[in-house]
Amino acid sequence: MEENYTFYPYIFNDELYIIDEAPDTAPSARPEPVETDQKPGDHPTIVEEPKAISYFGQNAKGLLILVNDPANTHLSQPELDFLMKIVEAGIGYSKHDIALVNLAHWPISQTLADIGHSHLLGFGIDHSLLPGVDKYYEVIENHGTKYLLADQLSEVEKDIARKKLFWVALKSMFQIS
Repeated sequence: MEENYTFYPYIFNDELYIIDEAPDTAPSARPEPVETDQKPGDHPTIVEEPKAISYFGQNAKGLLILVNDPANTHLSQPELDFLMKIVEAGIGYSKHDIALVNLAHWPISQTLADIGHSHLLGFGIDHSLLPGVDKYYEVIENHGTKYLLADQLSEVEKDIARKKLFWVALKSMFQIS
């Protein structure tokens, strides 16, 4: 088994030599120094792996819900309660069926890549972040995924006209009669 000596320059500042203690090594032979890509005094490059996205729910039915709320981990309790009314009473899903992600804390590209979904609801999300989606309250299908964006949940909740627009689009998205 070959030893890995690449970490030595981070521990030792002097020139290092590998001494093979095998009996056939001539005692007068000078071992070669260990060569690395690092120069003395260089700091190692640390590459951090992206963290797994934290979301509310278990995503059992592939419904990704995106919000943008910098003040909360996911949503404030009143907005979460309103959202769960939409999810449970509106489309018959439970919290286990969804993945709620707050884009204030996670990049959208990683979210879309890491969380499998067939439907996406977005509240208060800039529509230019999603391909082919150019306005709120309209269901768009792109590459087998259905998208529906709306205003912030708090705005939808307090405005009857927005609620109606959202409900009509939601019924279309999930084929609810």
